[in-house]
Amino acid sequence: MALDPVRNFAYGVLVSGISDTDTSLTISDSDASKFPNPSTDGAFNVVIFNYTDYLDPAEDPDVEIVRVTASSSSGGNTTYTIARGQEGTTAKSHNTADKTYRIILAPTKKMIEDIETKVLSGTDANKPTTYKKDRFYWATDTKKLYWDNGSSWVDVSAQLNVDKVDGKDASDFFQKAGTGEINALTEKTSPVDNDIVLIEDSEDNYAKKKVKKNNLVSKLGELVSKSTNTVYQAATDGFVYVKVLASLGTDTQEWVSGYTDANANPTTTYWGAGVGRVSNYSGYIRLNSFTMPVKKGNYWKVVIENGGPTVYVAWQPLGT
Repeated sequence: MALDPVRNFAYGVLVSGISDTDTSLTISDSDASKFPNPSTDGAFNVVIFNYTDYLDPAEDPDVEIVRVTASSSSGGNTTYTIARGQEGTTAKSHNTADKTYRIILAPTKKMIEDIETKVLSGTDANKPTTYKKDRFYWATDTKKLYWDNGSSWVDVSAQLNVDKVDGKDASDFFQKAGTGEINALTEKTSPVDNDIVLIEDSEDNYAKKKVKKNNLVSKLGELVSKSTNTVYQAATDGFVYVKVLASLGTDTQEWVSGYTDANANPTTTYWGAGVGRVSNYSGYIRLNSFTMPVKKGNYWKVVIENGGPTVYVAWQPLGT
């Protein structure tokens, strides 16, 4: 249901009086130009009253509301087709001699009720369960806007961030987070996985999209076996795991180093592990290991520096 068309300061003088059974009234074309056109704008209600005796329509005991449904123009005058006795009023004669009768386009009970019917509000759980197409409902607790499609309530909140308003879109308002709208919101200090956040998708023309919080949390991916003495570039942040197993030859000293930095052949190392034995010592190191963190985009490698140990290398990405 669309709202009736409106105009400011629309009034007209009846060219001639009407009886209580007439279904049309006539005003000048000049006066008609102040009103909506029922053929293109839609039907609307007007108030008819005795302007000679009552400057305020509410004081006229014969005041009536009629609905203008069509119009035609001839000889400088416009004739409106009307439905009589609208909004609880009664069709009356408006044709007393020497009296001037006016019609005015003014807010009426119907208009106010139509507006209230179009935009409802309350808690999200209390949305009406009977549907009337093209109404809206503002959920005061969840701050969501719903549209009544005639059979259900459709959440259209996300659409508020898609189109620009006064040349601004959501990003203009989010930039005020230090002192503006976002900073003024209630903070949730312990988010849960099903919480929703708003993002601008850089891979889709910065379209506004929602993302669950648990999809923003970095996760460990599957382990992938890698080789020694080979340079790799990290597609994500991650970890390199290295296990070194000694060959146990006489007086064996074997060790492995891990390197990672932004160079295509990395030279920075803080990680390593050694294994082996020395003949004048009764013990030996049979197994050793280390873990090396690697930043996304950096290069890394695991190098056998001495001896011939058995080395196991695995890469585990973070964030996939």
